[in-house]
Amino acid sequence: MEELLRTNPIIQPSYCKFWRFREVFLAADIEKILVDRPEGLWNRDACRRHFSDLGQRLTKSRRIHGKGRVLVDLSGTLVQPQEAFSYVQSDLAGILAPADRIAFAGGGALLRMQKKRLTLPAETGVFEKVEDARSWLEQG
Repeated sequence: MEELLRTNPIIQPSYCKFWRFREVFLAADIEKILVDRPEGLWNRDACRRHFSDLGQRLTKSRRIHGKGRVLVDLSGTLVQPQEAFSYVQSDLAGILAPADRIAFAGGGALLRMQKKRLTLPAETGVFEKVEDARSWLEQG
């Protein structure tokens, strides 16, 4: 894609128009299911940064697809201490809407049990396999 945008004279008559076209193209290409891969243990600042970024991506996806769908792949994260869990709870609840769907998949049994305890405004699913979570998100 980058090569096409760089070399096509119709797409790139000027630097300014190139970037306007590129922004429109990328906006139309926002994925229907956002994949989130948190890692490690979290603190207050990490949660704020992470969920601020995810919230922006979710807003764009919701605008294009009508509702947000988030697949959280837990394979790189750990069971969070209670303090960090409360940050995740509040920050995640702040970016989700009632029409959204969020699926947590992978990770160990204790981590999945922790995610089942989340109280979120969106429809929530917890799955052992990422493929099952993706299938559930595509259905809704």
